[in-house]
Amino acid sequence: PPAILLAALRRFRGPALFRGLRTSSRLGVPFWPSGLTLRSSGPAFCGPLTLAVRCHNQTPLCSPKPMNTRNTLLLVASHIVVATAGFAAGIYALPILIAPPAPTMEEIKAATTSVQFTGKFKRDLKDSDSLHWGEGVVSVAPNAISLVGRLAPGPDYKLYLSPEFVETEADFNRLKKSMVRVGDVKTFDNFVVSVPAGIEPAKYSAVVVWCETFGQFITAAKYR
Repeated sequence: PPAILLAALRRFRGPALFRGLRTSSRLGVPFWPSGLTLRSSGPAFCGPLTLAVRCHNQTPLCSPKPMNTRNTLLLVASHIVVATAGFAAGIYALPILIAPPAPTMEEIKAATTSVQFTGKFKRDLKDSDSLHWGEGVVSVAPNAISLVGRLAPGPDYKLYLSPEFVETEADFNRLKKSMVRVGDVKTFDNFVVSVPAGIEPAKYSAVVVWCETFGQFITAAKYR
């Protein structure tokens, strides 16, 4: 206790070495000094007080028990799982958070004034699932391709024109060299993608939405 330490300093006028603790029987005082070594050095009056606390029988308060290997591995694994899940959730949530407003029907009609072909996105395609799907009517004009419908949200969606209808990743990769990429799909409730100069939709048969980052098939529609 501070009173004992101060008394020792006043008595010996020198540094004190506090060697350890023992259990106290006094209510509210859990420990009591088990040994106090005092050294007087004359000029050291009001000098620094040195405390050396020694663990008694290696009590948990003095030294925490080391974590065993199994608990360490479980802790590391749980952190990795949580970090991975958070990263994946962020990848899918970010496109939704930064997506521009969905085009209105008026904007879609204005962008596709001379529709040549139409097709339908369906949710029951072979490689579509609960996280990768599309539904709605696709309109193909020489200057733009639009959707009145919905897509499952996701990152890095690209719109392709294909010479054949595809509904699997394997078919997409097989025909990708003969396809042409039209542009980015940035909205998930309706979209309008401008057709760049030099691309003629009439030379192709199907429109495909593809996730470029993960190489994932989303949906497709045959329009001719």
